[in-house]
Amino acid sequence: DMMEAYHPLPTPKRYISGETFSYLGRQYRLRVCEGKKQPARLHGRFLFAQIPDKENTVLARRLVEDWYAIRAQDIFKRYLAECLRIVSRHGIPAPRVVVRRMKVRWGSCSSKGLITLNMNLAKVPVHCIHYVIMHEICHLKHHNHSRAFYALLGRCMPDWQSRKKILSRLVL
Repeated sequence: DMMEAYHPLPTPKRYISGETFSYLGRQYRLRVCEGKKQPARLHGRFLFAQIPDKENTVLARRLVEDWYAIRAQDIFKRYLAECLRIVSRHGIPAPRVVVRRMKVRWGSCSSKGLITLNMNLAKVPVHCIHYVIMHEICHLKHHNHSRAFYALLGRCMPDWQSRKKILSRLVL
């Protein structure tokens, strides 16, 4: 569904110090430090990953991905609640939501009402995350991109087009 035509594939990361990672639309530099393994953490404009052996990029990657996964769950939950509050007056029930890594789409909605959100959404600005979640929630009522779908989206999020435009320009 949305964005798949022009969502560029991210350049592969090597998970070494100095690489840049996006989080909520901001850039952070990875610092891989040697020491006892600890969960990755954000400090200032750096994302710190501490592992016993700096050359172990497989472990560095796992720490970074675990960090994104935790953040994604947290942020998506907040915006999901916000969207559901808005759509409840349109008779849309709360969906089941899963978060996983997706190659081409930001999100999808199945005919059975399951919404899947791309973990990479944690990399984009929050107003774009909010838009993707609202877009998928509106598909619970209209499983297509019909005029009725866009009318509903417009009522629930009047400025959706400007949010979509920003999202379409992002390269992750």
